[in-house]
Amino acid sequence: MSFHTTIAEHMNSSLEYYRDEVKSGLLEWSPVHFNEDFWRSNAVKFNHYNYQLLKLLIRHL
Repeated sequence: MSFHTTIAEHMNSSLEYYRDEVKSGLLEWSPVHFNEDFWRSNAVKFNHYNYQLLKLLIRHL
């Protein structure tokens, strides 16, 4: 497994973790919230499914 594959898998698992956190409504300040690489890699994915994750996040805020 290459370094880049490992990083990509970590970013995907981090997005899944973040998605689960938003769905649960139990939002906590975790390292993913401050990780620029996470946001750079995943920001566009928040557009998926008609912005469902963003809408849910807004509802919790």
